[in-house]
Amino acid sequence: MTKHIKPEKYIKDRGRTLAIKACYLNTDWQETGKATILIVKNIPRTNYIIGSFQIDLWCLGIKQTSWGYGINEKKLADIFSKLGAGKPFAEADYSLCSQIIKDANNYALSIGLSTPINFETSQYLIEETTENPIEITFGKNGKPHYVANEFADNEGIITLLTNKLGIDNFTTE
Repeated sequence: MTKHIKPEKYIKDRGRTLAIKACYLNTDWQETGKATILIVKNIPRTNYIIGSFQIDLWCLGIKQTSWGYGINEKKLADIFSKLGAGKPFAEADYSLCSQIIKDANNYALSIGLSTPINFETSQYLIEETTENPIEITFGKNGKPHYVANEFADNEGIITLLTNKLGIDNFTTE
């Protein structure tokens, strides 16, 4: 009888040790303050595991994250197409992608924001430590900068930032 392991447990147990097929990052992430990252890892003798990360370097840290297990080439192409739509999306260094994700999460936590629940699993698709880290600037003009949008609890986020940082210690648009 074959023993089956749940995808989430597989990622948590083996995600960091799997071979990397590719990592992708929008090339304008430093200018826009928004990073879209796709990490693709090989599952031995089968398809891929992916981790998708939407990062806000100006304030929110990891806005969204998701993972997928048993992704085939066709589904991978669809995901890549959707994530890269309208963005200059290119292959990137795994260490850089891991660092952006971890540092953005730490920045958001430091200003009182929380990590998305899916990060509990998708964090196992990034490196634990980053070799030769680069300096990444968070915030805009030296302060957290929140960009309101129709899909967020804008009032709640602004209230949280006000309570944690004080009214003059962040900016919004």
